[in-house]
Amino acid sequence: MKNIKRILTNKNNAVSDVVGIVITILIVVSVSATIFVYLSLTTEDTSRPDATIDFAENKITDELTVLRAIPDDITYAKDNSTPNLIFETDATDYYVINSAGTLSIKIYDEDQIKIDKDATTQEIRAGDIITGFQDGKSYSIAWVITNKALGAKSF
Repeated sequence: MKNIKRILTNKNNAVSDVVGIVITILIVVSVSATIFVYLSLTTEDTSRPDATIDFAENKITDELTVLRAIPDDITYAKDNSTPNLIFETDATDYYVINSAGTLSIKIYDEDQIKIDKDATTQEIRAGDIITGFQDGKSYSIAWVITNKALGAKSF
């Protein structure tokens, strides 16, 4: 019994103060990093707005009419060379909307979409009519910012 009491009260058997502080700091940093990673994965990125855009197609005139666009302030392109909304016909042909409201072809490059600096930055609004679709082609519609497929239309 005296040996146990002596071991418990002997100050020479304890971990040094410096080692104790280092271990405490490591534990705090580990817990903080775990919480940060968890919150990073569970919070929503509001800097990249998602979009919901509904279209009605007119196969006689080969046009699309925007029925609704949510949120209200989304645009066809961030600037004249960075499209938000694209129409794709196959692995090589991408189209953006120009200021006249018609499709403008972009040829796909392995690294990026070649931009002719003609994408319009106007807001997408209900009632917008998009022209320039080709008869007999199918178009996949995508919101580039979040890589969201918005559907497909055939003419």
